Amino acid sequence: MRTALLAAAGIACLALGSLATTANAAPAGLTQLPALETQSLLEPVAYRTRYVNHCTRWRDVCHNRWGWRTWRYRRCMSIHGCL
Repeated sequence: MRTALLAAAGIACLALGSLATTANAAPAGLTQLPALETQSLLEPVAYRTRYVNHCTRWRDVCHNRWGWRTWRYRRCMSIHGCL
């Protein structure tokens, strides 16, 4: 009984919500079309600064662990994505 009542109330809320938004949906969509043409869906990302700092830190760590420009240094750097 409780489940049926909750289901009926949910359907009623959806029905009332959809009736209220359908009247306003058409005019709002027509006014927003020019704004969508000027906006970009892509967002600039600053990968370069992150990886420069990331690789600089790992360069120091790998150098201290394995020495400068040894095969273990190169392996350490490649494991961390810096070569």
